[in-house]
Amino acid sequence: MKQISLKLSGIILLFSFIINLSAETDKYRLIYNDNPSTTITICWCQKSGNNPVVYYGKEDFGDDYEKYLLNHKPDRVEDFKELNHNFARIDSLEPNTIYYFVIKDDNSISKRFWFKTIPDDENVRLSIIAGGDSRTFREPRKLANKMVSKLQPHFVVFNGDFTTRGKIEEWKNWLDDWQLTINENGRIIPILIVQGNHETKEELYNIFDTPNEDIYYSLNFGGNLLHAIVLNTEIKMKGAQTKWLEKDLQTEQSKNSIWKFAAFHKPVRPHYSKKREGEDQYKFWVPLFYKYGVKLVVVGDTHMCSRTWSISPDKDGEAGFVRDDEKGTIYIGEGTWGAPVRASDDMKSWTRDCDAIQQFKWIFVSKEEIEIRVVKYQNVEEVGTLSIDDMFSFPENIDIWSPENGAVITITNE
Repeated sequence: MKQISLKLSGIILLFSFIINLSAETDKYRLIYNDNPSTTITICWCQKSGNNPVVYYGKEDFGDDYEKYLLNHKPDRVEDFKELNHNFARIDSLEPNTIYYFVIKDDNSISKRFWFKTIPDDENVRLSIIAGGDSRTFREPRKLANKMVSKLQPHFVVFNGDFTTRGKIEEWKNWLDDWQLTINENGRIIPILIVQGNHETKEELYNIFDTPNEDIYYSLNFGGNLLHAIVLNTEIKMKGAQTKWLEKDLQTEQSKNSIWKFAAFHKPVRPHYSKKREGEDQYKFWVPLFYKYGVKLVVVGDTHMCSRTWSISPDKDGEAGFVRDDEKGTIYIGEGTWGAPVRASDDMKSWTRDCDAIQQFKWIFVSKEEIEIRVVKYQNVEEVGTLSIDDMFSFPENIDIWSPENGAVITITNE
């Protein structure tokens, strides 16, 4: 009887040990708050346990947290939407470098994850996925997320409308579904946050720890390769935001960049007839894009796929634009990451192509040119997986949209 009791006690102790090591953290994501070459914000939800710490370093020690040379406690914690959000803002990182990390609290250790900082070199090409409008339907959203994990971009630009009503369960589901962007090796891909009309500033700031509470900001990627500007169509555009935009475009960081692009939610000229025209965007932002050479704008909201030719503002042009291959801006969108697809029934003379499809944009940025493709993600289970060392190839069975005017838009650096 004593032997049975000892065995039973051993089993109970072993079971307790396993339980204590099971992950009590979840809903992982990475955000940029500052220079993407030297900083990252690691975000997660704490299910239970106290005193979480991120242990990290350039060498992979799996979940053996004590071997990692560096550690960082959360800089900010928010209890929001019935979730405990933790944000560890890590700096002093080396550019173009892989870092491994685990999250350890007083009763659990997470899986080992990793990320790679952005190169601080304009001669190194970037791969970017851009899209948005993931509300309503989880299944296509999951397919798009899985495709992200297979294409392995440097980062994702998410153009707003994460959920339908911002309810607690909707956000829990969205964050759980986002885990599908993490590949089997544990790489987490950072996300650039844009506000849509189906969420509040408070939601995005408390769930993603955005650089500021108004959700408009800018970051440089690849040193001087790309100046990315995030704008907010869900707050007042006239006044403070437009003044900030013009001031930002005049900074050395912006002026010295080879490429400038902007991302916001509601398009200037939607390609769906039942959507309102973006008159404030046209009045306050478009002239600045033209004046300061913003070559690409990524939008969402309309729930279909559109791409324009390079266009410039002109009051005598159709809907206030004319084609201008030399000094114009290309507008792409308009958001179908799971939201219900709408008709593409409002083409203009300067519209390159549009269609009612589920898709996101896949963008390559180099010193010499920008290449833009559209990925249809419904066949994701049949698509091969790229590695981070080969992110500019085309995986087996990838479905690239090929409309009348060609599959690829190329913007050349002249």
